[in-house]
Amino acid sequence: MAGIRAAAEKLRTIDEPALAKLVDSTLTPAHRALLGRAWESGVNLPIKMPKTFRDLIKKKAKAGGENITHIVDDGFARFLAGEFAVLTPERKAWGTKEETVVLNTSPDSGLQANTSAKCRDLRESGAHPGLYVSTVAAAILYEHYGLGPYADDAETGTAG
Repeated sequence: MAGIRAAAEKLRTIDEPALAKLVDSTLTPAHRALLGRAWESGVNLPIKMPKTFRDLIKKKAKAGGENITHIVDDGFARFLAGEFAVLTPERKAWGTKEETVVLNTSPDSGLQANTSAKCRDLRESGAHPGLYVSTVAAAILYEHYGLGPYADDAETGTAG
């Protein structure tokens, strides 16, 4: 996927915006659904989250015919472009924490590496301590499915 983005940028630099737009269109979730996982080069990214959130994400993704990896890839691209801000979930009182589980996904390795580097820079600058690539991935999924700090209902942490 990173190669496709680079090709689109190269086309823009040689003044071929129509071709660049065509190449960009291959990165949409609809096109990726047609291509399946053949283009993906990602490595496993375990994302820790509350069990109820993981179960809701899986259920909603299946019902909507969505691919969780593609959602994370799109979110990483938005994060790297400065178009997605990670909201920190509210901390639960000691001893009231829900069971934590892992949701595995395999985002594009280039996007994952660049997101990891940006997280490291934000941690080191003090701008966002505790920010890791898995934190960003979880926030992307929470936003997409209306969970946690992105929820409509602040009490339950779920959408509507």
